[in-house]
Amino acid sequence: MREIKFRAWDDKHKEWEYSQPMPDMGFWKWVSYNSDTIFNQWTGLKDKNGKEIFEGDIVRYIIQGVEIHPVIFADVSLAYNSPAFVIDCNTKHNNLLTKNSIAVWGIEIIGNIFENARIARRMIYDSRKKK
Repeated sequence: MREIKFRAWDDKHKEWEYSQPMPDMGFWKWVSYNSDTIFNQWTGLKDKNGKEIFEGDIVRYIIQGVEIHPVIFADVSLAYNSPAFVIDCNTKHNNLLTKNSIAVWGIEIIGNIFENARIARRMIYDSRKKK
């Protein structure tokens, strides 16, 4: 079973906070929390450089060309609908995020959707251009 971790983006103060596991008490302790806090779960995976991949991270990888997309948690159809972490390609078919896909595609974190608005805007522009 993988370790469960979260991080929280405080949109008001524009900073990250990471969960502190308290296994003896059965819950996670946050340094602070307010209505501007957005939670991201750890995927349980690391990119090609060993950096932990969370929801909201923007990753770069190579399939047929260089692709840049965010990581999201969504329902995917494999044998049945089940939640999984995927790379959101703004198409009908998202790419499942697995240890194998990280190795084969050379997945690397280049930012996140909260701190890197310029990259996020580029992703939106590129996805509209493809349609």
